[in-house]
Amino acid sequence: MRWPWRHVVPACAAMLAATWLALAILPANADSPGTATGGGSSLPLATPGVDPSGGAGGGSGGPSGGGSGGGSGVPLPPGPPPGSWEALHGGGGGGNVGNPGGDMPNIEIPGVLPDQPQGPSVNPDEVIVVLPGTMDRSAGAAFAADYNSTVVDYFRLPGLNAHVFQLSVRDTAQFGQRFLRMTQDPRPLWVQHNPAFATSPARRLSSTDPKPNIGLQYALAQVHIEPVLDVTRGGDVPVAIVDSGVAVSHEALAGARISVLDVIAQPNDPVTTAPAEVHGTAIASIIVGHGQLQGIAPDVHLLAIRAFKEVDPKSGAARSSAFYLSKGISAAIDRGVRVINLSLTGPQDRLVAHTVEQALMAKIAVIAAAGNAGPGAPPAYPAAQAGVIAVTATDNGDHLYRYANTGSYVTVAAPGVDILVAKPKGYGYLSGTSMATAYVSGLSALMISRVDNLTPVRLRKLLEASATDLGPPQRDPEFGAGRIDARAAFNHLAAN
Repeated sequence: MRWPWRHVVPACAAMLAATWLALAILPANADSPGTATGGGSSLPLATPGVDPSGGAGGGSGGPSGGGSGGGSGVPLPPGPPPGSWEALHGGGGGGNVGNPGGDMPNIEIPGVLPDQPQGPSVNPDEVIVVLPGTMDRSAGAAFAADYNSTVVDYFRLPGLNAHVFQLSVRDTAQFGQRFLRMTQDPRPLWVQHNPAFATSPARRLSSTDPKPNIGLQYALAQVHIEPVLDVTRGGDVPVAIVDSGVAVSHEALAGARISVLDVIAQPNDPVTTAPAEVHGTAIASIIVGHGQLQGIAPDVHLLAIRAFKEVDPKSGAARSSAFYLSKGISAAIDRGVRVINLSLTGPQDRLVAHTVEQALMAKIAVIAAAGNAGPGAPPAYPAAQAGVIAVTATDNGDHLYRYANTGSYVTVAAPGVDILVAKPKGYGYLSGTSMATAYVSGLSALMISRVDNLTPVRLRKLLEASATDLGPPQRDPEFGAGRIDARAAFNHLAAN
């Protein structure tokens, strides 16, 4: 009996599809360079208006201990020392600390972000190489050797199932050719330059040493924080700042719960002490200040991650790179924080975007400075990334900070002009969207302390709905939804 062609063609197609599917699900050989395209799984990317924290995978890792995690499959490390951040809060999010996911499998969804526009590199010989997690970590050194390069530093990004290496190319004269060849090598998920990120330099730092008192802190009264602090002071909610070093011994911070992690001092070996630097100290004091310099959320547990090195003590300006910023954010995810404060700006970057995405997927609120480059400046990242709460700055009269970036990505405003802060030796005044960001991070932590399952998207909506509208009616590119109001935010929280 002869089959009609209309039956033969579909049958052949079905056979071919079945063969392809069988090959696709065969386990990859971790030692083969060909696994570069198979091991680079990524969690789904956030879409504006869609809750990026609502998918499966990383749990919140809140104060009660580890979340479900992403399930990295990494062997459990030795138990944390008593009194450490991990012992107090457990793991969560990334899965490297605490329970790495239990019986939950790795979430393997193909796809990575496309190439992003690059900013200037910190050093012309630096390269970031991202290898699939299915490879052994030693593959990074082998890759570097193939291109006459050395491994400078490394971290693992469990949510993306990837090894991230910073390489230094020895022969800078041949850098262009070597970089091109690296990008054509089939082993990495991707290869990129290492662009610069910076804490926004302050426009004013007092030359005198003011004596702190509540009367100098207009921001607290402006956002109506006092009735909220009668209800909650943060309740040990874990909050991370990725910044320059914090002067933990400062009198304004002596009563605060601060853990320190320095990811740049010793490559491949983060340490729990850090230099005292201006910008990080200022941000910490806005959030957890005690005594006469009152923080907005004084009882949260602050994880001060030093990923930036101070370059100008007078202004507090500090500099980092895409690699160390991502390493700092990844460390915050691994330690199960609920809020990540990013008082910094830089270009749109592929690695940073992926790392921020992993934080959002772990139900961590990411709050970033909108930038101090002026109204005509392009969007600042990571503030302009979908899912991030972007903060601009206002003064004591609710006027926009004159140097603030503007754009549709601005979410809310907060006080950020002439803010009294702690600095390593005394006190001073700083202005900028960095300061405003810290107020929003603190208020967010207070809200989470009352509603533990508050997702980043719901948090954003509550902040927007409760904000005091400034400028043109409703949302605008200068103020976003308006200046935050803590009392109104808690009223909305109770009603919703």
